[in-house]
Amino acid sequence: MRTATRAPLIKVIFLAACWLVLPVFILASCRPLISPPSTYEASPTTSPPALTSTPFLAATPTLIPSPTPHPTLRPQPAATATRISTPTRRPTATRRPTATQRPTSTPPASIGPFLLFSSTGQPAGAVLDLRAAPDGMMWIRTREGWASLYKNKWTLHTETQDSVLAGFDELGRVWLVSEKGEAISAWDGVRWTKYGPEAGWSPAGFPVPPSNERIAIDKHRWVWLVTRENVRAFDGQHWTSYSPEQIGFAHTSEMAEAGFSDSDYWLTDVIADGEGDVWVADCSWMGPGPLGHGARWLADNRWLGQDSRVVASGCIYDIEVDRAGHIWAGVNGDLWRYTPGQSWIKFPHPPVDPAGSLRWGYITSIALDESANPWVMVHRCGGGSCETGQYALFHVGGDTWNHLLEMSGDQAGDLAFAWGEAWLCADSGLYRVKGETLQKIAGEEFAFCNVEVDTVGRVWLSLPGQMALWLYPGA
Repeated sequence: MRTATRAPLIKVIFLAACWLVLPVFILASCRPLISPPSTYEASPTTSPPALTSTPFLAATPTLIPSPTPHPTLRPQPAATATRISTPTRRPTATRRPTATQRPTSTPPASIGPFLLFSSTGQPAGAVLDLRAAPDGMMWIRTREGWASLYKNKWTLHTETQDSVLAGFDELGRVWLVSEKGEAISAWDGVRWTKYGPEAGWSPAGFPVPPSNERIAIDKHRWVWLVTRENVRAFDGQHWTSYSPEQIGFAHTSEMAEAGFSDSDYWLTDVIADGEGDVWVADCSWMGPGPLGHGARWLADNRWLGQDSRVVASGCIYDIEVDRAGHIWAGVNGDLWRYTPGQSWIKFPHPPVDPAGSLRWGYITSIALDESANPWVMVHRCGGGSCETGQYALFHVGGDTWNHLLEMSGDQAGDLAFAWGEAWLCADSGLYRVKGETLQKIAGEEFAFCNVEVDTVGRVWLSLPGQMALWLYPGA
């Protein structure tokens, strides 16, 4: 009897539940997909003349087998923005010159397709630096310190005044070094944590910022950065410093004969490859130009590269890793790509006019666009010295080097990618690059601007001496 009376009751409960759940299921099934940012059109204006790049056909890439075994490739996540800049031979605490900034004036409502950005609570004073964080937040530096933008509202981090950026890590943290280098601080989205001598941090190599302002995280989730004098690793609690000799660097016979001492190292870059192995690069100088100790990488607790036919020595300012796990390096004036476990491939650069006053020089920066094609900045050298202040930007596709622009000054510029386009801040103004065509957006009054792309593809712009920001939502 009890079983017979419970059956209808169960059926009623089941039917009632179905009627309650069914509408929710229908609504969830019909939810629209997230659409990409809408197309943005600038106001009709007269477009400046377009400059077409000059293609250079180079020889077939040279293949060099790798003498050192290495873990297999692991795909890398897609990058949303890449910056290219030129490290100076002797870095200073300020990333960009500020002493000669033009007086602040009323900011224009638009600069080409960029519109003046309106927000709440932006700190007073000129924007000295502009950065896009991997978590989608924008950061600016003013005289008052660093400020972060979230939902159109700025938060000023007063404790960061006079701090320089060390970089962003994959865990979403922001790392800043105090101006005198006595401590490093990390922002985790909620609070700042400061690490000083009690945590193993030392001011050696400062007051200059970490080279290339890059943070790398290895397979053990350790944080790595380089200064001029050493490479540093953070295990989550404590910092440990390693000298160039400890990671496998040594002076060549040429350097020894020239009188290089133990302090004559200049570590320039650090990355983690697709397997989480750490790479460190060096570019030291002697007389008229760079020499360098090449690159070393840490695999299975051993530093490798001393026997490499490509990176055992040489000036390397920049190393990059693409989404497929390939390593790109500019060794002196040559561009190389390494496929882990296989080989190095050389991409021969175009010839230089032998009757000209400038030599090819050396590679200072490599930026990888959305298709993983390299954009290479070359510092031209003169007859007897490389202190020329002359730069050339190339877009490399296959075996073709497309010459885009010649630049001059203490720095080479800023480059970012979004929606299949490149945006370049140079000494002669702001440029937009579509395909291999260079279009000038603004002239010399906007020289050495900052350009950044956030995680949704919006392009941000700041100008020296201006308190404002400009935004281009994307095409």
